[in-house]
Amino acid sequence: MTGFSIPTCKDELRRAIPILREHGLKKSACFCAEQLVGLAGGGMDCASPSSAAASAGVATLRALEAEPVTDAFMLASSFFELGEYARCAVALCGVETGGGPLPAAAPAPDAAARDVFLWAYALYLAGEKRREEEICEASRDALARAKARNSYAPALRDALAARKARGALAGLGGYAYGIVLKELARARHGGGGDAAAPPAMDVDGGGGGDEPRPPAQPGRIAGAAVAAAEDAPTAEARAVLAEATLQFPWNWSAWLDLAELDAPEAAAAAIVRPPAGATAAAPPPHPDDELLDVHGPRPGASEALIAACHRAHVAIEQQRCDEALETLARVEAVAPASTFAQERFEALRAADPYRLEQLDIYSNVLYVKEARAELSRLAHAATRAEKYRPETCCVVGNYYSLKAQHERAVLYFQRALKLDRGCLSAWTLMGHEYIEMKNTAAAIEAYRRAVDVNARDYRAWYGLGQTYEILNMYFYALYYYRKAARLRPYDARMWIAIAQCHEKLHRVDDAIKGYERAAAHDDAEGHATIKLARLHRSRNDHDKAVACFQAYVDLHGQGEEIVDATAEALLYLASKHKQKADYAAAQACLARLLDYGGPEKLEAQAMLRELRSLIDTTAAPPARLKASGRMAALRGKINEKERDGRPAAELARLTHALWGLDHYPSYLKRWRDGDIAELEDQLERTLATVRAARRANKEEAAGVVETEKLRELRDPANWRVGDVVAPRLAKVLGWDACPSMADALAAPRKAAPARGVLALLDEVVDDVYSIDVLTPAFCERLLEAVDGARSDDGEPLPRANLDVVGCSWLGDVLLAVGAQVQAAAHPAETLGGALDWRHAYVLKYEPTGRDSLVHHTDDSEITVNICLGRDFAGGDLLLGGVRGAPDETSARVDRVAPKRGVATVHLGRHLHAVDTVTRGERRVLICWCRSLSGARSSVCPCCWMNRRAGGASAGDCICGPAWNS
Repeated sequence: MTGFSIPTCKDELRRAIPILREHGLKKSACFCAEQLVGLAGGGMDCASPSSAAASAGVATLRALEAEPVTDAFMLASSFFELGEYARCAVALCGVETGGGPLPAAAPAPDAAARDVFLWAYALYLAGEKRREEEICEASRDALARAKARNSYAPALRDALAARKARGALAGLGGYAYGIVLKELARARHGGGGDAAAPPAMDVDGGGGGDEPRPPAQPGRIAGAAVAAAEDAPTAEARAVLAEATLQFPWNWSAWLDLAELDAPEAAAAAIVRPPAGATAAAPPPHPDDELLDVHGPRPGASEALIAACHRAHVAIEQQRCDEALETLARVEAVAPASTFAQERFEALRAADPYRLEQLDIYSNVLYVKEARAELSRLAHAATRAEKYRPETCCVVGNYYSLKAQHERAVLYFQRALKLDRGCLSAWTLMGHEYIEMKNTAAAIEAYRRAVDVNARDYRAWYGLGQTYEILNMYFYALYYYRKAARLRPYDARMWIAIAQCHEKLHRVDDAIKGYERAAAHDDAEGHATIKLARLHRSRNDHDKAVACFQAYVDLHGQGEEIVDATAEALLYLASKHKQKADYAAAQACLARLLDYGGPEKLEAQAMLRELRSLIDTTAAPPARLKASGRMAALRGKINEKERDGRPAAELARLTHALWGLDHYPSYLKRWRDGDIAELEDQLERTLATVRAARRANKEEAAGVVETEKLRELRDPANWRVGDVVAPRLAKVLGWDACPSMADALAAPRKAAPARGVLALLDEVVDDVYSIDVLTPAFCERLLEAVDGARSDDGEPLPRANLDVVGCSWLGDVLLAVGAQVQAAAHPAETLGGALDWRHAYVLKYEPTGRDSLVHHTDDSEITVNICLGRDFAGGDLLLGGVRGAPDETSARVDRVAPKRGVATVHLGRHLHAVDTVTRGERRVLICWCRSLSGARSSVCPCCWMNRRAGGASAGDCICGPAWNS
């Protein structure tokens, strides 16, 4: 069994880091240092080298340590650190070739291994630097960019191959040879060309279609041909780099270069459909399954750690995520603080706040989660650490993208590319931004450049497919979606995209196959399932359609908010259950639709009535309602929220159960277990609804973007009483002596004399009063603040709740006004209680939006309706009868013309509407005032909803003496 010793591993890493530094391999040195610090145990517990036979890596390490450092090497290293690579090479051999294939002759045959490596590596980097300069000079000439090559690579290959043939390529020289071969292999594959070239033919082999096929272009190699066979240069580069990792395993750059050649194998292989019942292909066996076993020392122990990290890296590149997680879990067992084993970016940032590597990936996570505040903090922290780094620019670009400022996001992604032309994240994210900006041509170019940087990036292939799908070029889109699916064959999104293209090309059979593969690969949201159901329904294959719709409904179970697709599925299932005479199942589906606000609710109500007639379970109305003639008054009223069937029965049973539990602790002993289970389900659904509503309210309040005017409005101390409240009303309320609205609201509330309040009221309609409340200037200031308020997605607030926007004090002012009017004009409405609760909000009526409102009642005892302006025509307040009063069914309609700053105060149960606004913009401030201690505590909901006399006089009601003796 292979052993792993932490002390030995630390010793090897400490010895390897200086070697890597002097060879100019800074990234590898940094990686080894991070692993060293991350290893468990800590401290300077250096272990002496083992006497056992050393591995090839340890032997190389010892040889490099023993090798003397020459003065020429020190000088060349200084030039290398300054970026003067050609000068570095000349300093090592002392001979300049004078225009030959290389700027410096090769070192002597007996030169030190480190001298040979630094000479070759410096010349390779000099060639890469010149190639980048040529690409920048030909920024608008794609053909010139494609022809750019490392001009020193061929001569370097010949020199290093000759040295290797003589057995004189020691130390890290093999790595230099490997990267030169890798560069030549890349150039042979058309490096710099467009790896994302469109297909030259219909890849499905099908004909037809009106869109032109992409022309064949010289110099472009079909991706399928590259994937089918590997050429000799690539195989040679892989073999040399693999040997280099064995020769000096602490060179993390060699492992990364090897991974770039290994990872495409997963993308190149054709994805074979798994057999029935199989979910994923088993990962290939690895010879290092027992690496990181911590029993017993061995020479080269750190090789196990480095190899395990490489294995995890390759698994991630090949989208074998389960295997990568398994390997990283083993790494974490011995290196809990290793950067390769960190699962949480925040923990890593806390340990190393100035680390910027892979920070762009963390910003992508925050972007997907829409964590705007966290992404803002991350952008500020990255900018403070190092402003001009590609990772920082990508983080800031993601932040502006989340704020829907796509132009600014593109500027930062372009800045990242100026700093690093090979920044994959910047190319891909910039493509996403161009899609948002509807600039499809720029998006295609960005995605293709991303594929040029890394052909294994499925996001770029998927983005190309999306772009061509937007352009209705479905054959092109299919080609790119299939590229993405080869890289992520078990991602449902890839197969859904492929199936959608087939569907739009009227290839229904292929579309069904695609959706079936998506559904088999963890389609958590059920997108493929609902599309499968619709396709089966369109083909009249109703058995399969029912199965798919039922699977979708099961996926979105009880307690989840009903969306359009769920409503569609429930309605279809109910109709099929009705056809099969399974009325109970049909009613269960339709009952869920009664809480849905779409047109399916009306269809569900109609079908429920039909079902009740079929099973003959329609209950006759109570005899007392028939005799009193109130049945006609209770049914069919405008805005009457009827509850048909089971939900109404559930509400009654729930009320009785709560009363019984309140009076008798052992009340549920009288119930059957099934009934108790149903009650528990009702309570859980109700609690889920309450929690969801509370969460939504908090999210809405947290998402309001504060402006200067809104900030000023929020603090009542900023407002003098005379600037807000009409002078006569302020005097009657006793606020005229207060310096600010904050002082007025903090003063003890006293009931104003009824005569003083009545003197301010104008009875415009029977029991409906108008009163001057707000000054016109404050009305305008309020509208300016509310109109400037935005949610965090940049959209205006459709209904500005004063509590949500942070102006609760204004709602308290309106509650005080409503309480004074109620006490003076409607003292019996609250059944002896006071108005102690309010809900205030601002609405807009305009011809181009919501221009009117139908007759309705309010969920309040008293409603205060204040006109805020502005210039408009129409929009009168229409008043009808009063619920529970003799004139409830009266056909008479009274009109009240709104006036700025003036409140119309009426009973909440007064039927009212808003006439059509024909011109301008009518703004209104509404405040519902309730009496939780009075009417809402004295009358049960049943009596309140049905306008029966409640309280002590309700002999047969839950709040009457029969239930409270």
